Parts: sequence; structure tokens; C-alpha cells
Amino acid sequence: MPDVLRYEVVRTGDPQVSVLVRDQARNTDIALTLFALKAVDSLGLAPGTGRGYLYQLLGFCSWAESDRIAAREGWTRHGPPQNVQALIDRYLRHVGRCDLTYKKDRHGFDACFIRLTAASKVQIAPLLAALRAYYALLINKGSYGFENPMECRGARLARERIRQGEAEAFAQWSGRLRMPRSSGIDAPSDRELPSTAYFRPVNNDWRPNIKADPQLSAKVLKAGEGHGWTLQQHAVARLLFRTGARIDEVCSMTLLGWWESSGFRRTAFVHNKGSRKIATKEVVLDKTSQKFLRDYINLERVKLDPMGRTLAIFERLALRGELDPDEPIFITRRGTPLTAQHFRDYYWRSAMTRELEGITPHAARHNMVTLHLAEIDRIARTPKERDRLREDFAARMSWASGEAMLKVYDRRTPGQKILGVMQKVHARMSRRERELATRPDAPAEPPVTLGHESTGLLAQLIGEEDA
Repeated sequence: MPDVLRYEVVRTGDPQVSVLVRDQARNTDIALTLFALKAVDSLGLAPGTGRGYLYQLLGFCSWAESDRIAAREGWTRHGPPQNVQALIDRYLRHVGRCDLTYKKDRHGFDACFIRLTAASKVQIAPLLAALRAYYALLINKGSYGFENPMECRGARLARERIRQGEAEAFAQWSGRLRMPRSSGIDAPSDRELPSTAYFRPVNNDWRPNIKADPQLSAKVLKAGEGHGWTLQQHAVARLLFRTGARIDEVCSMTLLGWWESSGFRRTAFVHNKGSRKIATKEVVLDKTSQKFLRDYINLERVKLDPMGRTLAIFERLALRGELDPDEPIFITRRGTPLTAQHFRDYYWRSAMTRELEGITPHAARHNMVTLHLAEIDRIARTPKERDRLREDFAARMSWASGEAMLKVYDRRTPGQKILGVMQKVHARMSRRERELATRPDAPAEPPVTLGHESTGLLAQLIGEEDA
């Protein structure tokens, strides 16, 4: 994706046309605006999914308009299917660093099979899903006069014919129509239907890099400082490295979540993946992170807050039960809540130096978990103690299953030792950050490597994220 988006989403205040998507010349892009307005209702998408797809499209379209090869060949997003497919092929190879193979699938349909490589730096699945939704909507609204370039030609018709044939055969055999799957009366058909997807990621099960750089947080913060990061960006980045929370969880932190968890002290509630934006996960804040949050709110955020509120004022509101549950900690210069996409596009990506190329906010999460698992492996005296510490760590990070959570909290002193482990890791991070800030030539620590068992646990804990 490009470092700078060529499009912006503008809120109008008009209930009929609530948003417009404009290019750098402030011209409205009709197709992207149509997607922003109609994708959720017309395609049945969740609002969060619709927003995520839109920003995937903004990044792709910005790249497409800046790529010289695409311009030379005349590949545009609204051209015939073969032109669109060539444009996406160019993106997958040039930006995604993917290997592509064109061949017929087992049903005889031509398709493009995508394999990630060691050099791949972007996540392909969200973009492909966004593009499929984009063209489906444009076709539905009569704004794209060709077949969907994201689908195999003829595959959808073949699927419908198979389904119709099976329905007729079932009706002839049973004398009635097949009941819907949700009824539980009739077993669903086990016949494999042809895929309609033209672009198909294959064998892309995510595997974590088993090495972590103990200096990564120091390097990122130093790069951010060189790029002019303010207290806000430093605070967000530190929270990513210290808490292991996802980027959207950090950016959407609320003042009430921090207050209800610890009274603006060492822990904060954030929403967890799949919690429908309800704050169900509690993250640990080290002293450095607490200081940056307080300084940000009192020195920087106060100037953007329409009412000029400091942390002390928010504390008084909380004590009276008047603190708005949706009041965000992090806000933009316009006073709107900071989003993960905004932080990635305008602060993180532009600050990453050549040395840090390809480092995403998710890398901070990966690094944090790896360092903690390595510390657990180092200090555990027995396999039983190691397993207990791992279990406590997973529970503390809100990754544990319900059964595992019961095991952890069915104790007199649940998870106390893991807090000590986390404090040690946080202290080492802070020390390396101070060293790199004052002594750029300080000797580097060797990468942290996990054993086989811990590597497997790492994959379970982190999972694949939107970079």
C-alpha cells in the first residue's frame, strides 16, 4: 500500500449522503462513495466490516493510481475483467511479493492461486474480500458493466445448476422439498461445489517468526521521534509493545475503561476481539505507559478537547458517575476518536525507516508475547511451573478459553507471579529504550528464540492479524 492515501473520507452532516470519498483534487469518487454509503445495507455486511473493506479499497486504489506500469498498460479498476485482474496481479506480485500460479481448478475453472513468500509484507485475504464486495455492489447498482472480475467465469452458474439438480433429485426421492439446514431435519448435501473465487490464497496458514528483537520497541520509538511523533503516538506505540493488545484495542481505549479497572493507574479495560466493542479484556500498564498516558491527556489531549478537560476533571466526573462511557483516550486533531487505520496510515507507516521496513503494529504484539514466553521458559524451574505460568499469561492476556480461565482463577493467589514476569520484561524494554536514546552505539542484545513448544503456543496466542 502507498505511504500516503490519495483518497479521504469526508463526513457531510447530511443524513441522505452522510459521507463522501474524495481524491486529492477534492473530486468525489462516485464508486467509492457508493460503497461507503451502501455496502453495509446492500451486501449485509457488519458496520465494522464495511469500514474495514472501505479502507482496504482506499489503499488499493491509491496504489493503483500511482503505479507506473498500471498507467502505461491502461489497467484501471473499472476496466474489463481481464484488465482488473491484470491490475490485481501486478499488486500481488509487486506489493504483496506473492507467487501466483494460473491453472484450472478441480472443476475445470480457470483461477489464480496465491502463495505468500518470506518477503510478503501485506495480508491478502482482507483486500480480496473487499474487492469482491466492491465489484458485487457496483454490478448490483448498475455501475460496472462487466462480469465480476473477482469470480471465475461460469462458476456461479455451475453452482446453481448443481444445487438445482440436487433439489430436484431430493424432491423426486422424498416427495417433498429439502428442509433448510437450520431446521436440523434433513442432512445437508455433502457434494463439493465449485468455488467462485478467481483469486485464491493457498497454503497460507500463518506461522510466527520464532525470533524476537529485544530492542525493537526502542528502535520503533526512536524512529517515531525522528519523524516528529507527539505524546499521543509515543503512548500508543508503547502500549502496543507493553500490553500485547491489538492496534484497534489500544486506539479505542476509553477513559472509563481505565478508570473502572484501576482508577487511572496500572490496568485498563479494553474491548477484546469478538467482544462487540464491549470492554472485556484487562491490560497491564507499566509505570512508563501510565506516565505517557497522563502526560498525553494533561498536556496534549487537553488542547484538542472542546472543554479543555484534564485527567483530574475526568476523575471528578468518574467519581460522580458522569464520565461518558464512550469518551476516548486518544483523539485526532479534529477531536474525533483515533482509529487504528488512521494511526497506521498517518503515523506508523511513514515513521518506519528502511531498517524497520515491513514492521507493523502487529509485530509489536508478536514481539511482546515472544519476550514473555522466553522469560517464562527461562525462569520456570519445572515443567509444571512453566505450564502454570503460561496458563496465567494466556489468562492475563484474555486469550484463555472458559475452561482455562476457571483453572487459573480457582486459586487463592491467581496469576501473581506472572505479573512479576511482566514487570521484568517491561523494565528491560524501558532500559533498552533509554540506552538507545542516549547511546545509539550501545551493543545490541541477541534475538530471543523460542523452543518448539513455546513456538506452537505463540501461534495459538497471537493468530493472524490485520497488519
